[in-house]
Amino acid sequence: LRASVETALGLNQGDLAERKSELTELVQAELANQETPTPAAKKQKVEVPKPGAQGKEKKDKKVKKEKKDKVEKVEKKSKDKDKKQKKEKHEATVEAEAMGEAEVEEDMETGDAPDAAPANAEEEGLEAEAPLVEPEPDEKEPEKKRSGLLSGSEDGGIRFWDQGRCLQTLDGHTGAVHALVVNWDSLEAVSGADDSSKLWSLKFGGCIRTMSDCPEGATSVAADWDGHSAVAGCGNGSCRVWSLKTADLLHKFTAHRGGVWALQGNFKEGYLASAGDEAVKIWDANEWTCLFTTPGHAGGLMCMSVDWSGSKILGGCGSTSNLQLWNCAADSFSRRANDGDKPKAEKVAAVKFHGHQDVVPDLAVDWGRSIAVTGGWDASLIVWNLKTGMPTHTHECKFGRVRSLAVDFANSVVWCGSSNGYLHQMDLRSGLIQKTLEGHGGAVTAVIAYVDS
Repeated sequence: LRASVETALGLNQGDLAERKSELTELVQAELANQETPTPAAKKQKVEVPKPGAQGKEKKDKKVKKEKKDKVEKVEKKSKDKDKKQKKEKHEATVEAEAMGEAEVEEDMETGDAPDAAPANAEEEGLEAEAPLVEPEPDEKEPEKKRSGLLSGSEDGGIRFWDQGRCLQTLDGHTGAVHALVVNWDSLEAVSGADDSSKLWSLKFGGCIRTMSDCPEGATSVAADWDGHSAVAGCGNGSCRVWSLKTADLLHKFTAHRGGVWALQGNFKEGYLASAGDEAVKIWDANEWTCLFTTPGHAGGLMCMSVDWSGSKILGGCGSTSNLQLWNCAADSFSRRANDGDKPKAEKVAAVKFHGHQDVVPDLAVDWGRSIAVTGGWDASLIVWNLKTGMPTHTHECKFGRVRSLAVDFANSVVWCGSSNGYLHQMDLRSGLIQKTLEGHGGAVTAVIAYVDS
């Protein structure tokens, strides 16, 4: 055997015996190394996972994922709600600017608060967290100058304008529109026309109420907005008081022999002025009794303006070219001054203004500045000094007859309704036309304006 091993290892005979002790030591050292683990082997000890640990880890991951999904869902819902509110607020702002009332935005702005975290968040495993969407600070938009213009035409149409743009077209009358009165705060208007008197919404562009009991048409209107009633002056000389809430007829009385062509209310004090035939009358708006009548004015009255505190009346004539100013005694319009006694003619000083050559269908007065503006069928526009009774400016209107007018005294601007269906904006000082609005199909017979000066 030893010889065979020596031959296999390529050793000479006898070499194995000589190296026996050396080989024995090597074999024993190798066996010792295999029985004793090295320090490195001790450090590489593998821990065997306990039963069920892997399943618990998967469950924790699933719970965390569900929490994350719920948070993202709440956040997305809150962001979508916030975007919707911003969009609605923007639309309301645009409409409010178009109407002229920082107030319109307050009326129309509605919306729910952003969604909060679910009430059962703890039950669903959702921990309490800070708001997902930080509330944006209130941004105050600069207040814009509010303005508005309402016009009525012989074609029965009414148009609501702002900054030269028609915002609403109100159709419903079947005859000519003769008179308009507006509540600029609520954006409502009352009209008088050949067929009826109507209450309109300028905000939404529709008819709210109609009062059809207007013999020979409603030729003039006045509105008691706080009392929710209106007065229609009719072509047969009577006045109809009707409810703006129900359109029911509340009262009627005879005012003039001919048509009632102009009305002006002072409903806070309980008075109403009417113009027709040859006189202006002051009425108790509670009892509907006549308190005061001006002396006759030849030719009948088409328009008027009353200075309630100064007891003055300016009237425009329908068949002559005269204007007449009545300076009445102090408290001539009050109930106490006229109880049981009709005012006498000597209590009134009448002054005639000469300047127009034809009918004066409309006028406007700034009593505080003693300035009046009148338009005539003679195609002239005249600015008057009421203290002197003399014109300060006289302008020829290239467009022809002035059928109606409205004045912004603070900015020296007048809007004139013409027979060709146009509205012309003119400068009171120079008489130059600054702007022309088109849209009506007939003569513009009524116009009323509001400018926030």
